[in-house]
Amino acid sequence: MTLLEIIKKELEKTIINLGYISWDGEVKFDVSFIDEINAKFGDITTNLAMILSREIEKDTKGVAKDITSALKKSEDFSKIVKSIEIAPNGFINFFLQEEFLIKEINRVSGLDFVETKFTNKKVLVEHSSPNLFKPFHLGHLMNNIIGESVVKMMKATKADLRIMSFPSDISIGIAKAIFILKNKENWSFFNEDIIKTLGEAYTEGVKFYEENIPRRDEIKKIARNLFERNEETEDYRIYTKAKEVNIEYFERIVGMLGTKFDNLIYESEAGVRGEEIVKSYLNKEAHKEIFEIGKEGAIVFDTKRKKNNETEETVKSVFINSEGYPTYEAKDLGLLDLKYRYFPFDYNFFITDNEQVPHFEVVLQVAKELDGNWKEIAEKSEHIPHGRLNLKGERMSSRLGNILTVEEVLGIVNKKTEERLSEKVEGITVIEKENLIKNISLSALRIAILKSRPGLNIDFDFENSLSFEGATGPYLLYTYARANSLLEKVENVKQEKIIVGENSLPLIKKIIQFEAVAKKGIEELAPQTIVKYLFEISQAFNTFYAKEKFITDDKKSTDSNLALVKDFLKVFKLALNMVGIEEVGRM
Repeated sequence: MTLLEIIKKELEKTIINLGYISWDGEVKFDVSFIDEINAKFGDITTNLAMILSREIEKDTKGVAKDITSALKKSEDFSKIVKSIEIAPNGFINFFLQEEFLIKEINRVSGLDFVETKFTNKKVLVEHSSPNLFKPFHLGHLMNNIIGESVVKMMKATKADLRIMSFPSDISIGIAKAIFILKNKENWSFFNEDIIKTLGEAYTEGVKFYEENIPRRDEIKKIARNLFERNEETEDYRIYTKAKEVNIEYFERIVGMLGTKFDNLIYESEAGVRGEEIVKSYLNKEAHKEIFEIGKEGAIVFDTKRKKNNETEETVKSVFINSEGYPTYEAKDLGLLDLKYRYFPFDYNFFITDNEQVPHFEVVLQVAKELDGNWKEIAEKSEHIPHGRLNLKGERMSSRLGNILTVEEVLGIVNKKTEERLSEKVEGITVIEKENLIKNISLSALRIAILKSRPGLNIDFDFENSLSFEGATGPYLLYTYARANSLLEKVENVKQEKIIVGENSLPLIKKIIQFEAVAKKGIEELAPQTIVKYLFEISQAFNTFYAKEKFITDDKKSTDSNLALVKDFLKVFKLALNMVGIEEVGRM
């Protein structure tokens, strides 16, 4: 249990013993750490008395006094808590024992993982699913960073983890691109900058389709050849070669971001499976009635949606279109089945743009109505939506072709990072400098995105995000490097008993908060919680660094300070890694 859970359990036991609630009763209340700015009021606080007084209709102060009087009689609790105070508003505040602080910092700094509800559970994370024929762009970068934060958090809690992606490898959009490519001479485009060429073909194909209605049938014919896997056609041969090139490109780009997938499930595979599932439910003797034949032969599902948050309206959601092809709804239904066959998960997380929220509501609504274990599969699945990543406030669309690719973004960030490091870093090899630049650049991108909760739009500013001051990734790495440099000055740092003093106390308290904060962030899939903690503990360390002399003639004080720095680095590294940041030894 975390420290907050220990306190909460003791409080629950106390109000049961006082007769305020029965053993099978429940009162929802909070136990949280007090910010350093309010440290004079205590270390931990709870609103239990306020919540409980409403439940039992009794004076808040009276309830608080009863609880504190009972707690003070507990020998076990007194080993943790030195004193208890009741605030004017009814909050109960706890001051921790110094001996307990020392024991707790030793325990927390020794953790190599954080136990949560995901520990030892089968967790499947799907992210960075690209549209083939379209360069991996700024929007994909945001998806990757949020997806990797979920991956890293699951690794930090020792989940049985699988990471996968769902490339869109077949669509009418791709057929439009193939149409454009067919008009190039002798497949010579494969000798050009092929990724750029494919992206341009996609954009040009979309425009051509919109402006040339009489020739749409030609593109639809290409689409049929692709969907039906007509290997004898030139359409399918171009498509196969282009798909191969795109997958190599995709894996290379995500590799630059530190991502490696355990499996790829393609949209074409999911489409086949989704179509099978949907059509099987037209057999009313074998299954309950879920789908129906709509206009022009399409297979549809009646989706009930709330209108104006009050009345419900029914919308026909198409799963097989009038031309007989599975829609994205059917494909994602098929994907759910293929995922569970691949890895029978306890949790299935998939990350996409928040504009797809209504889409996935329909897919999961349908899944819950199917026979067998479908309801269980749907309930184990959770959509994590994210907003858009903008550059200087301008929304960019890959369909319009005015968007930066991931390679371009990384190139700009790396160049600006190198410029800032040119006068700061000496005595390292070229490879070490390249790795340092990469780590700083990625830290800037990750923190810029992850410091806000998933779902919000992000305006990325190159200059501010690369600053070595303020709420940035480089600032966090600089803090780590600064602390690490202290240990490099002394050989064989011993884990001596830490002395709790005026300068060290804020950092000690922030270190012991790690387990509880990390557990909350992981269980709520909230990387912003961990990022907030990273800045708080960085500030605590840097304040300690500014006030304290680390290496002095006083061996006892020196050993204590360096032991505290060592514990800080252990916890700080774990927290950095949870949001996908690789620490650096020097800067």
